[in-house]
Amino acid sequence: MVVIIQAIVISVLCIAAVSSSIMALASGGRDVALGSALLYGIFSLVVCFVIQQVMRRNRHHSEFIKAESAQWLMDTLLSLAVVVGFISAIFLQNTSLSWFVPYIDPIMVLLAGVYFMTVPISLIRRNGRELLHMSSDARTDQQVKNVVTELEAMYGIKESHIRSSKVGRTLYIDFHFLLDDQSKITCVDDIDQFREQLYDRLSNVKQSKWMNVNFTKQKKWAL
Repeated sequence: MVVIIQAIVISVLCIAAVSSSIMALASGGRDVALGSALLYGIFSLVVCFVIQQVMRRNRHHSEFIKAESAQWLMDTLLSLAVVVGFISAIFLQNTSLSWFVPYIDPIMVLLAGVYFMTVPISLIRRNGRELLHMSSDARTDQQVKNVVTELEAMYGIKESHIRSSKVGRTLYIDFHFLLDDQSKITCVDDIDQFREQLYDRLSNVKQSKWMNVNFTKQKKWAL
């Protein structure tokens, strides 16, 4: 939920930047003191870039950190657009294109704002699915299925049903294995050994896992 709110905040900032730029273009551009504005833009660019890099390299890689990093990246790009605009304006102000100078800043901010709208859209799509407790991504599902297939062959299990979902950084998986007389699982020790092997083989799935492993001989309990 926090990431969704963060994405909405980023969207609002993008929309505000785009709207402000459109209004400035419609009213004849913006007149700015180029020298002091350029210094401020460079300072803002450096600060935003450093903070974004620190966020991006955070070893926890949580969705919240990703959202924070995305917001600082947006600030970095907007600052870069402003700096590029001011530098261009300085070179153009004493040329025949000086009339274009007031339009440079809003144009650069407009382009950066429109481009960066893809980031909150992506965050909302990905985390909105998790908020609704929907299925995990296809790559993770395939990793889980491959491990289950290997263990089914080892233990003579002919059928299983898997349900998985991802909420935040945690992957929830329900396993239901259907046993018959040919299955090699015949006692509690076998069940514990199977669970241990299942967990070990899923260690390559780099997410916090909550697993529920069930065994039955009646299919109705596995569906």
